[in-house]
Amino acid sequence: MGRAMGSSSSRARRNGRPVKVLVIGSEGVGKTLLLRQLANMAKRGKAADIDTATIPSIGTELMQILYAKANFVCRELGGSMIPVWPRYYEESDLALFIVDSSSEPKLASATIELLTALKAPGLARKPFAIVLNKCDSPVRVPEASVEGIMRMDDVI
Repeated sequence: MGRAMGSSSSRARRNGRPVKVLVIGSEGVGKTLLLRQLANMAKRGKAADIDTATIPSIGTELMQILYAKANFVCRELGGSMIPVWPRYYEESDLALFIVDSSSEPKLASATIELLTALKAPGLARKPFAIVLNKCDSPVRVPEASVEGIMRMDDVI
């Protein structure tokens, strides 16, 4: 779900400069673990067991992921930093909005954050993906309900 990959990230990769990926989402949605798994998959070529112990991200975390001759610098902003997310929009090449799909209340609050982010001028015309995390949870919200709660027909 989200906008298609746009020219800014393609241009960055062709120019040899790192692709700046902004990773945002509420607290506890799994941003850190998702990035760890992506880095692991880029390095080893497959998913593997990773350390799932985390503490809430405070501030910003940077992680470099090398994949397919591209250098991705992922900036994860902790959920407690929602008020300052817009400061990072302009400098990013693309954004990933991570959502916990195992909790209806979290989906509702994520929808507000998502709609606010999508209206921001700094993200206009930039590739933007909505990542439904925790889809493997036994208590996950059905996809049709997620689409309704998050107003996907209005967003996409």
